[in-house]
Amino acid sequence: METLHIGGHAPTDVELYRWEPDVPHPRGIIQLIHGMNEHLGRYGAFARFLNDHGYVVAGIDQRGHGLSVNDDAPLGYFGDGVRWRDLVDDIESVRRALRKDYPDLPHVMLGHSMGSFLLRTYLPLYGQSVDAAVFSGTGAWPGVTGDIALHLATALSRTHARDTGTLLNALGFAGYNRGFEHRTQFDWLSRNHENVDAYVADPLCGQTPSNAFFLQVLTGIKMANSDIAFHIPSELPLLFISGEKDPVGGAHTVPAVAQRYRDADVTSVATLIFDDDRHEVLFETDRNDVWAQTLTWIAEH
Repeated sequence: METLHIGGHAPTDVELYRWEPDVPHPRGIIQLIHGMNEHLGRYGAFARFLNDHGYVVAGIDQRGHGLSVNDDAPLGYFGDGVRWRDLVDDIESVRRALRKDYPDLPHVMLGHSMGSFLLRTYLPLYGQSVDAAVFSGTGAWPGVTGDIALHLATALSRTHARDTGTLLNALGFAGYNRGFEHRTQFDWLSRNHENVDAYVADPLCGQTPSNAFFLQVLTGIKMANSDIAFHIPSELPLLFISGEKDPVGGAHTVPAVAQRYRDADVTSVATLIFDDDRHEVLFETDRNDVWAQTLTWIAEH
């Protein structure tokens, strides 16, 4: 792990993870972009699996997540004045830093959940700089519910930006646990109880973020589902992976999102929907199958 300085509109230091294969000539780089209320350290087993197949794996704890916290960006708060676009530009800063060390390797990006929406807003701006993209646990704009939440987040952030977004959290995740075990409030993440229990026990996961955090995430989800966000390099290969029962997207929503890219003339768009899986397909009980199918697609593209 190392500290990476991010410049630009909102300079900061973030923690960069790097897992390297024990081979003289790696096959490529896979840059991971994690979701909200978690951190990249959770992805170590997946990264080592990719290492075993010759890939360098790297990524950061995003601002206000994991070990990328400070007085300006405590856990659950991106930082004063930080916008969604700054988080998108952070992804590009990481890519450029990795490119210096591995100038000739193909570069694949994989974004999960919030990371998938960041990646989807990254590609119209920087898509020519990557060789393939994988979206895990993505979704569509939730219509009127999303509009109400965005309006409320805007109002609350004017005067209570750093305050815990209890109301927004309840509105945003209402119904996510419906139909599952109700062992914990996070059963919607996975049918893998060990994974859910580890998430609940992790002090760097599961916190209720700030009002300003919700404002930026909601803004980003809406941007990722705007018409302009689907205009990316037409030859860029895309893969969507999702659990069938993921309340963020799932078996009905994710294929519809993928189709919007096809309608925008993107020529290589694939989807993998895993039966009975929930939001965190990379941590599910059938994760070996998820990993293998994802790796096969990456290796072919």
